[in-house]
Amino acid sequence: MLDLQATFRDIGGFGLYQVIVCIVGCLTCGFCGMIIAGGAFHNLMTCSANATAEDIVAAANSSQHGFTTSVSAEYGLCDSQASLGELSGVFLLAGCIPGSLMAGPVTDSIGRIPGLLIGLLCTLATNLLAALAPQFWLHLASRLVCGFFASWTMGSVFVYGNEVLMTKHRGRYVKSYNLGTAQGGVLLALLAFALRDYKWLMIANSFFVIPPVIAIAFLPESPSWLLSQRTKSVKKVKRALQKIAWINRRSLPESVLSLSSGGQGEESLQLEENGELLDTQQAKDHGTPRAMLGGSLCTSIKKLLSDRVVVFRLLSTCLYSFSSGFAFYGFTFVITHAVPNIYITFALMAAVETPALPLLNIFSRGRTLFFSGVAIFCCCVAIIIVFVTVHSEDEQLSTGVIVLLVFLAVSGKFFSNIAFCAITAVGAEIYPTAVRNTGLGLLMATLRTGCMLSPLVNFIPYIPARFATIGLACFVAAFPTRSLPDTRIQDLTETVVTDGPQPPLPSAA
Repeated sequence: MLDLQATFRDIGGFGLYQVIVCIVGCLTCGFCGMIIAGGAFHNLMTCSANATAEDIVAAANSSQHGFTTSVSAEYGLCDSQASLGELSGVFLLAGCIPGSLMAGPVTDSIGRIPGLLIGLLCTLATNLLAALAPQFWLHLASRLVCGFFASWTMGSVFVYGNEVLMTKHRGRYVKSYNLGTAQGGVLLALLAFALRDYKWLMIANSFFVIPPVIAIAFLPESPSWLLSQRTKSVKKVKRALQKIAWINRRSLPESVLSLSSGGQGEESLQLEENGELLDTQQAKDHGTPRAMLGGSLCTSIKKLLSDRVVVFRLLSTCLYSFSSGFAFYGFTFVITHAVPNIYITFALMAAVETPALPLLNIFSRGRTLFFSGVAIFCCCVAIIIVFVTVHSEDEQLSTGVIVLLVFLAVSGKFFSNIAFCAITAVGAEIYPTAVRNTGLGLLMATLRTGCMLSPLVNFIPYIPARFATIGLACFVAAFPTRSLPDTRIQDLTETVVTDGPQPPLPSAA
């Protein structure tokens, strides 16, 4: 029997390899976050059909944003059609939805490292194609596919990091992963301020893919994923663990070196479930790895929906992920008008994500989700009270009121980031190894749906009603999460067990 928790402890519980994995997660998430959020800067400059070159320069100089190009101007979408340039960001967020859903079964079948490399390289290629597309429809199609692979990559790298770190160190990886989003947002604002050109901004964002691609190409495959395969090769597992030990400057323990091969080179590993040892064939007959690894989305979803408790957990987390995604971007879209400079707004909204990360693993997952949702609701109520009390249609808001509104909005973004990170962590921890990417994909799909719909809240004419929509969505979604099991410091599960406490997993980290 191979105990990966004990093996990781012997070859370095948190050594150089684990540090590299945290850095890779941070860089990958930062790169994909910059690609996704960059759409906010793609259509800042208005387009007029009768404008000359001198008019464009004058308009750029007089604008508070100073952008000299835009999607609408590039493709001749002027005057009444200028708003179509906003579809650049909408299409990318729309592509994130199927990317979150479909990437899980693929990476569950081909492996974490190949899935990561495919996702990063395809994100790079489609982003460059969108920047240089000669026609508007090709630009939108490229953005759609780019969002698909960006979401694919973010989900895959999150699962990989959680599988190769020990239980007590997973919180560090979650913090590092989400720190990439904050750093990417600040860096995106600085690049946009320096370049003032949406094409060069997209090209500059593409260069940040180089460091994670180089690092991932040399990382070993997840031993947990290798053990979940129907073919448990001793050589593959040993090779992955040996590479981890070499990076951490440790030697393999005797328990790994003494692993024997049986039959046709297949390992006679044993899994422990409910206090009983099951050999490979028994585990297959029990329906654990083999039945869950068909690579089919329908098969994986049916396995997740095979028990009513699992169905309730899935619905609860999906509802919360939708509301957290809706609030995460909703605060930025709604409050942007209150700040005269979009660069300051984005940098501030991104920077506030960093102090939220240390609070992620202090309380249980259920409490963190619940209190974050209630806190978002309270911030929205406070903003509504300020608007109703001091707002006048005939007068502009004073500087003090604007500062207060921005403070409340940033506070709401602070709590929405905690909710965003916590629900993502729950999605990676609550499902078994064989369908973990599929379960996380369902959550990410609903989360991206909330993100995609968040700009539509600005179509509501009354500003307090916009914040009421955001607050009520989070308030309603917070209550079902109280019944979720705490996965904060628990071992990742191998099988779907819903009756009684979850058994520890000796064969997966």
